Amino acid sequence: MLSPVLLSFFAITDWNAPPPHHRPPTPPLQGITLKLRYNRAGHLFEFPILLSSSPLDWPTLAGAYLLPPLLYLAGRDLVVGPLSRGIAARR
Repeated sequence: MLSPVLLSFFAITDWNAPPPHHRPPTPPLQGITLKLRYNRAGHLFEFPILLSSSPLDWPTLAGAYLLPPLLYLAGRDLVVGPLSRGIAARR
């Protein structure tokens, strides 16, 4: 027969804890992070980059929101657009 102490130990450790495959491998970063996501063969890889440890750093927060779309637009208009037009002109 199991003692009450052993039963309560099993209840706390086995039933209340999430399964090992649902636990995050590392604790989440605290502050302003930029998450780069890469999808390959149906798997999603996330690469968090800690920009600032303080969540109240307004210039870093504004840069984290504004720079990725601006870099995308600049790359599309200044790099990809001229390359695709040059390739189309050679054909």
